[in-house]
Amino acid sequence: MIVVVDTNVWISALHFSRPDAIPFRALDRAARVDTIAICPEIEGEILIVLEVRFGWTREQVMKVVTETLAKAVRISLHGTVHLCRDPSDDKFLECAERAHADLIITGDGDLLALKSYKGTKIVTPAEYLKL
Repeated sequence: MIVVVDTNVWISALHFSRPDAIPFRALDRAARVDTIAICPEIEGEILIVLEVRFGWTREQVMKVVTETLAKAVRISLHGTVHLCRDPSDDKFLECAERAHADLIITGDGDLLALKSYKGTKIVTPAEYLKL
């Protein structure tokens, strides 16, 4: 299965969660069992939030992101999706569309309100773990 993981799940998993917490388990499963689709815009957002907002060093961020994305599919965006109530979330929809992703995993209400986008289901980390 190909999945797009929203930044809020990444941050919850890496900065706030314990290994038994749902966000951590969801990101871990996505990296080990499924294939994460990622684009420079999403990866950059993860890096900025962890470094600037939470004080991680560049080395810490690069190590965990590189390990997590070891078998990821890398996608280029063209800025063609303009659907979400929050325009900053459009990158997740476009990444999913270009990667032919099965799921977007998110805790973001603006994305969850859509329920799906062009055949990609939008689910919470808890819902993902039940699949």
